[in-house]
Amino acid sequence: MSIISRGFSGRKTAESVKLPPGQYLTTDFPVLSAGPTPRIPLDRWEFTIRNENNALLRRWDWKSFRELPTETPTVDLHCVTRWSKPGTTWEGVSLDALLAGLNPDASFVMAHSYGGYSTNIPLDDLKNEKAWIAFRFDGKDLAPEHGGPARLLLPHLYLWKSAKWVRGLQLMRHEKPGFLGRLRLSHLWRSMEGATILGRQIRWRVGTVVDLHDETATARTLTVEVPEWPGHLAGQRVEVRLTAADGYSAVRSYSIASAPNSEGRVQITVERLPNDEVSPYLTQVIGYGDHLELRGPIGGWFVWRPEQTEPIQLIAGGSGIVPLTAMIRSRMAAGRKSQFRLLYSVCEPEAVFYKKELRALAVNDFGVDITYVYTRKVPLGWPRPAGRIDAMLIATATWPFALAPTCYVCGPTLFVESVNEFLTASGHDRNRIKTERFGATGGSTERR
Repeated sequence: MSIISRGFSGRKTAESVKLPPGQYLTTDFPVLSAGPTPRIPLDRWEFTIRNENNALLRRWDWKSFRELPTETPTVDLHCVTRWSKPGTTWEGVSLDALLAGLNPDASFVMAHSYGGYSTNIPLDDLKNEKAWIAFRFDGKDLAPEHGGPARLLLPHLYLWKSAKWVRGLQLMRHEKPGFLGRLRLSHLWRSMEGATILGRQIRWRVGTVVDLHDETATARTLTVEVPEWPGHLAGQRVEVRLTAADGYSAVRSYSIASAPNSEGRVQITVERLPNDEVSPYLTQVIGYGDHLELRGPIGGWFVWRPEQTEPIQLIAGGSGIVPLTAMIRSRMAAGRKSQFRLLYSVCEPEAVFYKKELRALAVNDFGVDITYVYTRKVPLGWPRPAGRIDAMLIATATWPFALAPTCYVCGPTLFVESVNEFLTASGHDRNRIKTERFGATGGSTERR
């Protein structure tokens, strides 16, 4: 049973839309990817179907694929990170058409993507008008950050099964783990109704706000004491649930700002967003001693672990500094085993999070080098004009690729896409670039 959030009423935007348990409504199209976005030229794109022994059964290049009959399904999207987007319109080729005439001795399929992602799916979930290889969304060619040129679309399952940048299917007689399975995150076979998150039950816990302070004019850090907190890794996040007196609730996901600790205290930093219902409450209404429902920790890819000893490159855009600060704090607590560099892009000096802490890191020899990039307004006497991160800054202010650093990039979608391109163009290994995006392709977000 949820607790009542004092002073919260909510907008009740999801009243007319039936959502699966725990989901919240979004009007944009958030982007979630484990690494850099692959850019596949159409003259090099192909889609194949292979058997368990990797023998080729069917192959299409882009031209022959686009000559196949298409369908235009309108479907609801649901992400395992809890957002739902109803009534989306796509164009693509049905898996029924691609598999027609094949009689494989198979019960499962592994979908493979450009960029190395893979996900396993029961073969029955691809049949009977339930799945497509989609190449257009909302009347436009599918954007690369959403999986273009083409992605697998299985709307009856969470989107982690709708593999982006799909390049082929492998038919299998037995179940094998895909990308998330190799990270020890369970598969999700069932439909949205009553499904668990990432294959495990993560229960809600009621915490108490024991400290809060403003980071900027629009951002606040809250410290919540959570009984029986199971611990977390730097880079993970929590879900926060607010519930009104009439039973209406809203859920949002926020990165954890604090290093792992034994006191059961979790810190989040929330930036107030326009047209949101949760962030204004957390930044303007909630007070000392108020209760807050948290569920987590969530996430196993975008994390830093104390045993890592390679150079670490952190690149933040705006509030993307939050999980990266958790990594810096965790490193300090673990005894400074690896060298960190932080490239922090922010619109103006007044918008910098954790000012005093970052200043202390820069002044003292803590093994954390910090470079600021101001996009709109620079401090008095600043040596560089306002501008964005570019190839030159990546070349001069980040670890050389020859040192094989692990790069963590967090920020708005377009920021992450741009930084990824600069990193890969400068020679960094795509497999050593980990990303966390928030927001739609060109808009704001309700994610952080």
